[in-house]
Amino acid sequence: MSDIHTGLAIPPATLGILMVKNHFRRYLGDIGNPGTWSFPVRYRVVEEAIPQRMGHLDQHDLLEPFKRAAQALIDEGVNGLTTSCGFLSYYQQELAAWSPVPIVTSSLLKYLLV
Repeated sequence: MSDIHTGLAIPPATLGILMVKNHFRRYLGDIGNPGTWSFPVRYRVVEEAIPQRMGHLDQHDLLEPFKRAAQALIDEGVNGLTTSCGFLSYYQQELAAWSPVPIVTSSLLKYLLV
């Protein structure tokens, strides 16, 4: 692919996916299955983000671990970030203000953007 104005090659965008640490099978179509995507993705598991904590983010400060994982993906060259758990919409504003690349923490946010 090349830029319409300059003709220079544009490298493909890479999506970074921040993952909750869990151990269930990720079927095709699931955000955590690399085969779901027709473009490059990179994953980073947030070790502190275990399922028991995700429904109680007001009681567990996982913002910093998610920032560290996001920074690692940004350092690897991702152009955007998302997460595997919609509960992370709790941190949407903080992560969006902090991140130098676009981040969407939940697919439910699309309803807020229309």
